[in-house]
Amino acid sequence: MIGDQISHMREHASSLHTDNYNFLHENAPEIIGIIPSILWVFLVASLWLYFAPQIKEILPKLKNFEGLGISLTFFEEQFTQVMQARAPEFPATQAAHQLTQRLHKDGERLRNKRILWNDNTPLGNNREIQILEALDASVITKSSTEEALEHLKASEKKYDLILSNMTQEGSTTAATDLAVGCKAANIDTPIIAYIMNLDESKGTPAGLFGITNRPDELFHLIIDALSR
Repeated sequence: MIGDQISHMREHASSLHTDNYNFLHENAPEIIGIIPSILWVFLVASLWLYFAPQIKEILPKLKNFEGLGISLTFFEEQFTQVMQARAPEFPATQAAHQLTQRLHKDGERLRNKRILWNDNTPLGNNREIQILEALDASVITKSSTEEALEHLKASEKKYDLILSNMTQEGSTTAATDLAVGCKAANIDTPIIAYIMNLDESKGTPAGLFGITNRPDELFHLIIDALSR
């Protein structure tokens, strides 16, 4: 009885071996045909595992523009128009290109930043504000130094940056007056003056992070201030 069972098991194993051999022999072309596809899958998976850290590092920088609905080309075109309107005496295309490259590298520093802009004619800064907001910064405008200072004192959340003009009604030192008021109130937010006419020989007034009359320099100063 036991001998018959062993003999039967051997015959069954031999039959399975024969069936497997016949299957492989009959389907060899198809099996060989799918081997390259399998190798490609392993290759792609290996490359992903190897380059994943680099890809994860690059993606946020790309999303900084594309994810916010503003491409590098679109930004450069918009900023060229700002330069031509605000500072036509400077090479707009070159300045816009250089700033675009800077923002491609450091533009994420503006993401979710709170900026207070003190200017008695805020409509004159509309294009600059639109660009800042497109880069995911939040911009609040105030039309006088007194209003800006009171808002800063009352704000529960600190601002990351203050922008201001110099000439307002009854004053030619609006930005520096705001700096004095901030210091007295223990507000250490950096202040940048954005003005129409600049005498570079006078340097940067005390209490200010920077001063400029050029849109490209304004954005460079903004990135510098937010990088501290």
